[in-house]
Amino acid sequence: MRTTVEQLAPVAEKAAEYMYKNNIRAVFVPGPGAQTASYMIKQAWKNNPSLSSKPMPHFFAMGKIKEKFRNANRDESKKWVESRLGKHRNTYQNSSVIIMDDCYHTGVAMGKMQRALLDLGFKQIKTGAFTVQHKLTPGLDFAGLKCAMCPTFKEFRRQQHLWAWSSKAQKLSVGKHFRESIRNIFRHRGRKK
Repeated sequence: MRTTVEQLAPVAEKAAEYMYKNNIRAVFVPGPGAQTASYMIKQAWKNNPSLSSKPMPHFFAMGKIKEKFRNANRDESKKWVESRLGKHRNTYQNSSVIIMDDCYHTGVAMGKMQRALLDLGFKQIKTGAFTVQHKLTPGLDFAGLKCAMCPTFKEFRRQQHLWAWSSKAQKLSVGKHFRESIRNIFRHRGRKK
């Protein structure tokens, strides 16, 4: 059975705490699925008063990096990451950063991204994933939930978009509706405690 996005709220809370404890200043989010995971981490950070003493890390959406890196050589990977960093490269180069994926499958894209960051002068790079398939034992710094099938974050986001488009009662934009759905997951968690 596939893990649902709602069941991953505790993983988002653990990821936020991990980032807080390890002074993570920047989070690199590879791909659209991982962006949903990043929204969950941001919401978990906002909902936890003990994390408010430090600013939330800066999140970099890296786009469809897995497709870009599939056949990319080392120089192409480096140029792609550099283009996504823009003016922020020097800001975070000497800070702790993490590559946080939604699900760890083979690690190829994450490895290429890590190599590109090293080539750009980043020294303190950690890796993490919201979910890791049972049979894999990767050398991740943060491994959330071990599961047989990774949740489809893209599917969750697509469902939220379809609902927002079809609902005439809601006057929210698709993005606002999506963020509100993530907030609701954490609101309901707060009531259960």
